[in-house]
Amino acid sequence: MHRFAASYRPKALVPIDSETDALEFVEEEELLRRMAHRESRDFFLKNRRKMSQSPPSL
Repeated sequence: MHRFAASYRPKALVPIDSETDALEFVEEEELLRRMAHRESRDFFLKNRRKMSQSPPSL
């Protein structure tokens, strides 16, 4: 699993660097289906609550 910086515009995610070709929203079930490595799925399932929280304010 990779994390990338992006900006959100209504109905679109826009990469903010040239390393990312495309971004999309998918349901959790689809995300898990697409993960090729069991370790990635396990990491996501263990940490999904943390990942869904908003980042702390600076």
